[in-house]
Amino acid sequence: MSLELIVGPANSGRAGAVLDRFVAAAPEDPVLVVPTGDDVERFERELCERPGGLLGGSVTSLPGLFAEVGRLCGLGGGQVASRMQRIWIARAAARAAELRILRRSAGREGFAPALEALLGDLQAAGLDAEALAARVGALEGEKGAGAGAYEAEIGRLFAAYEDLRDELGLTDEHRRAAASTAALRADPGLWRGRPVLLYGFDDLTREQIELVAALDGAAPVTIALVFEDRPALAARAELFGILREELGATVAERLHPDRAHTTSSTLFQLERNLFNPAAVATDCDDSLVLLESAGERSEAELIGRRIAGLIGSGREPDEIAIVLRSPDRQAPLMARVLTGLGIPVAAEATLPLSRTATGAALLRLLAIAAGEGDAADVVAFLRGPARARPESVDWLERRLLRERIDGAERALEAWGQQGGRIWPLDALVQAGENPARLAATVARIAADIAERPHLRSGPQPSGPDAVELRAAAEVGRALGEVSALTGLAPDASEIVELLGHIRVPLWRGPTEGRVRLLSPYRLRATRIEELFVAGLVDGSFPSPGGGDPLLPDQRRRELGLPARQDPAAEERYLFYSCVSRPQRRLYLSYSSADEAGVTLARSPFVDEVRGLLEPPPTPEPIDDELERKLVERIGIGDIAPPPERASSPRALARALAALPAREGDARLTALELPPGVREQVSEDLGLARAGVAAAATPGPLSTATVLAALGSRRLYGASTLEQYDLCPYRWFVAHELDPQSIEPDPEPLETGGIAHQALENLYRQAPHGRRPSEETLRSWHDAARIQLRASAEGRGWDLASPRARIALARLDAVLGRFLARDASTGGPLQPDPELLEAAFGESPDDAFPPADMGSFELHGKIDRIDVSADGKALVRDYKLSARVVAGKRLLRDGKLQLPLYMHAVRGMDLEPIGGLYHPLAASREDRPRGLLAKEEKDALIPGETAAHYGTDFIPEDELEEIIAEALDRAREIVAGIGSGAVTRSPRDGRCPSWCGFAPICRMERGIIEEDEEEAQR
Repeated sequence: MSLELIVGPANSGRAGAVLDRFVAAAPEDPVLVVPTGDDVERFERELCERPGGLLGGSVTSLPGLFAEVGRLCGLGGGQVASRMQRIWIARAAARAAELRILRRSAGREGFAPALEALLGDLQAAGLDAEALAARVGALEGEKGAGAGAYEAEIGRLFAAYEDLRDELGLTDEHRRAAASTAALRADPGLWRGRPVLLYGFDDLTREQIELVAALDGAAPVTIALVFEDRPALAARAELFGILREELGATVAERLHPDRAHTTSSTLFQLERNLFNPAAVATDCDDSLVLLESAGERSEAELIGRRIAGLIGSGREPDEIAIVLRSPDRQAPLMARVLTGLGIPVAAEATLPLSRTATGAALLRLLAIAAGEGDAADVVAFLRGPARARPESVDWLERRLLRERIDGAERALEAWGQQGGRIWPLDALVQAGENPARLAATVARIAADIAERPHLRSGPQPSGPDAVELRAAAEVGRALGEVSALTGLAPDASEIVELLGHIRVPLWRGPTEGRVRLLSPYRLRATRIEELFVAGLVDGSFPSPGGGDPLLPDQRRRELGLPARQDPAAEERYLFYSCVSRPQRRLYLSYSSADEAGVTLARSPFVDEVRGLLEPPPTPEPIDDELERKLVERIGIGDIAPPPERASSPRALARALAALPAREGDARLTALELPPGVREQVSEDLGLARAGVAAAATPGPLSTATVLAALGSRRLYGASTLEQYDLCPYRWFVAHELDPQSIEPDPEPLETGGIAHQALENLYRQAPHGRRPSEETLRSWHDAARIQLRASAEGRGWDLASPRARIALARLDAVLGRFLARDASTGGPLQPDPELLEAAFGESPDDAFPPADMGSFELHGKIDRIDVSADGKALVRDYKLSARVVAGKRLLRDGKLQLPLYMHAVRGMDLEPIGGLYHPLAASREDRPRGLLAKEEKDALIPGETAAHYGTDFIPEDELEEIIAEALDRAREIVAGIGSGAVTRSPRDGRCPSWCGFAPICRMERGIIEEDEEEAQR
C-alpha cells in the first residue's frame, strides 16, 4: 500500500481535496478521520450535501479509529480504565513504590494527576514500564551507576502502576491502542482494505504514527497536512519529516493558497506573509479589527458587544468563534459575560469542581463532617442553593460574628437553636466507614445540592445551572468509578482528595447555533466567518510554555524520548492557525491595562500583524494613523459603551444617560430601533437620569410625615449633633436608618467600653482615697487590673484566649499611664463617686433630668466630674485614642460635646470651670486637652506644663463665649434636623476618610481608614 500526503497552507482547500477522495472511494467503504466529535458532525453534514457523499464510508475521530481497528481485530476483554481510575491507580502506585527522591512529592495531592499525565505521555510515545527500564539501564551504562536514579524511580512508579492495573483486571486506552496496532500488523487483511483519510491533524503522537504505519500496510492512507517550508509552519516540519523519511510517504498533491477561502485580500496576504522576515506590506481593508480594553472583564464585554452586533445584523452564532490560549482559565469569565448579553455560547473548557457552587458546597460539607471546617463553612453551606432561608442564615451569621464563634460544632449548635437542621451531615454519619455506602451518599448529596433549586420547575436548566448539574454528575461518575476499584475505594479521609481531581465541562452537547470558545488546537479543522482572538497579552499568547513537572525536557532527551515542540515555534504556528481561519473578519483583542490600572504590554503577535500593513507603523503608536483606524478602545473609566455599540435596550439607556441630555436625546432619535424598543429605552433613560440626579444631590427630606416626626423631637445627644455637623447625610444613615452591623464591634469600641467600665468601678470602689497618689499608685494599678478583667469577662471575653491576653495587656498599660498622670497632677478637685458616669436624660436610670438648651434638651453621660468643696466642677471625658482636639479648636472641628456637657452640669447645681478630653491610648504625649478657666489656674487646677497645656487656659469670659457659641451651633443643627435639611454636604466639603457609607451616598471617596475616636461612638 502507499501513504500519500496532501500538503499545503491552511487556506489551500485541503478539506475539499480530502472530501473529493472520500467520495471517489465510496464503493470501498472509506473512513474519514477528523480531530473532534464536532468535526465529525460537520463533515457528515458536508458529505450529505454532496452527491453520493455518505452512500459508502464513515466519519470518525481518532479514538473511534482505534476502537474500530480493535473491533475488527477481535480485541475484547479488559475494561478500559477511565481517567479518574488511572489517577487513583497512579496514586496507589506512588504509595506502593519504593521511593527516595520522590518520596515527599508523592504524598502531595497534585502528584497523582501529574503522574497519570506523564505515564499517558510515555505510553503515547510507545513505551511501557519494561521499555522505560531498558532506557534507564542504557543511560546508567553510558553515564555510570546512579546517573539515572531519578528516572529509575519514575520507572518503578510506571511498573507499580501497570501491576495494579493488571491486578484490577483493567486495561487503558494506550494499551488497547498498542494491542490494536500490533494485531493489525500481524493480519492486515482484517481491515479489509478500506481507504483511510486523515484531515485536521498536524501533530501525531508516536502511538498514532504507529497506527498510521500499520494501516498503510493494510489499505491506502491519505493524510492532509498544513505545511510549507516557512517560519510560521516550522513547528510541523518534524511530523512532515517523519511521514516522509520514516514511513515513506509521498506527496500526492501539493496545494496552493486559494483566494476563494476568504473574501478579504488583507486576510489572504496576512496568511501568506505572517512571520516572513522578507514579507511585503499590504493595504488594509475592513477585515481586521483591533480591540483594546482594560482588564479581562472589560475585554469580554467589548467582544460581547461586537458579537451581539454581528448576530443582530444577521450573522449566525455558529459562524463566530473566540479563540483563547488557555480556555480553562479564560473561558469561564468570557462565557459568563456573553451569556449575560443573551449570546448562546459553547465554551470548550473545564473548571475544577471547587469552582462550581455544587462542588464548593459539597467540599465545605465534607470539611464540616470531618471536623476540619469552621463557622464560616457552616454559613457558606447554608447560603448554597435552596439550603435555607436567607434571613435565617443572616441572623445565624450575625450571632456567630458578634459572639466570635469560629468553630463548626458551635455554629451547628447555634443553627440548631434556631430550629435548623443539615440532613446531609446526618446522612454522612449514617454511612459510617463503609466506602461504597459513603461514596453513594456523597454522590446523592451532590445531586441534591445541584437539583434542589430546580425541583418542580418546568424548563430544563441551561447555562450556569447546567454546569451545576454536570458537576453533580461528574461527582457521581468519579465516585462510582473509583469505588469499583477493589481495595482502592476511598475512605472518608480520601474522598476530598478525589473530588479535587474532578474537572467539570462548561459545555457538553452540539455547538450548532452557538458561539464557540475554544483553544487554537481545536480550531485547526474549522473555518469561521468571524474570528476573535482574545487575551493577546505578552506572556499569555504567546504562552511561555512549560515542561512536564515530573520529567523535564533535559531528562526526556537523555532517555531518547521525543522532544517537545520548540515553544516559540509552537506559539507562532498556533497564531498562524488563528490568522488563517477567518473567512470574513479577524479581531485581535488585548488589554492595555488590568483592572487595577497596571499597564500591560500587548502580544508581539499583534505588532507582527501591524508590521505587515501599509503604511508602516510609526515609532509612537499615538501617531499611527492606521492603528487609530483599526483600534476600537475602551479604557478603565469607560463604564458605558457608545450608544451605537450598545447590545441591549438597558445598555443603550445607560450609554445615553452618560451623555448630556440634549446630546443623548439627539442620538436616540438618530438610531434605527425595532418597534417597541425605542419606548423601552426612553422609559429606562428617564429612570436612569432621575437616578443620576438623585445620586448627585440627595435630600433634603420632603415627606410631610417624616418632617412632622423630626420637628416634634426635643431630646438630642451630643454625638448626634456632632454627626450631623460632620455630615447631615451620614447622620441620617447612621442615626435614622440605623444599619445594623453583623460583625463584632470594632476593637477600639469594644476595648473602650471595657476601659470606661473599669475606670468607673475603680473610682467608685477606690482602694485608697478618692484618686491615686504617688504612694497609692501601685494598689490603684492592681485594682485596675482586676476591674479590667471583670469588665472583659462580663462582656463574654475568654480571658485565657491569646486575643484577650494581648488586649488586656495593652489596656493594663493604658490605664497604668492614666493613673500615673492622675496621681502626678493632684489638686484639690476630687472625683465624686456619685458623679461617675453621670447620666442625664429621660431614662429611668438617669440620675439627672435632661439639660435645658433652650430650643431642645440634651441627654448624655459624663465619664467623670471632679468637684471642689464649693461646687466648682471639672468635666472629664475619656477617649481611647492617641490624640484629642485642643480646646480652642473644638468648635472649628465640630466637637460640641465638651462645651455642651459643661453647660449641662449647671443643671446638677455645679459651676463648670473646665472640661478635658483624656487621650488614653496616647503613647508619647498623654496630657489632656480642653477648656480650662484661667482664673482657677494653680488654685483648683494645677497649671504646671507637665499637667496641662498652657494654651488650654482661657479667661472666664472667653470660656462662656465658647459655651454659648456651642449652644448656638447646636440649636442651628436641631433646627436643620427639624426642617429635613439632610444633604450630602460634609464639613469643609470633604468626606472623612474613615466613613464607610460611600455606597449609600455615592460621593467620590478615597481609601477608608479606621478612626479610633469615631469608632468609640
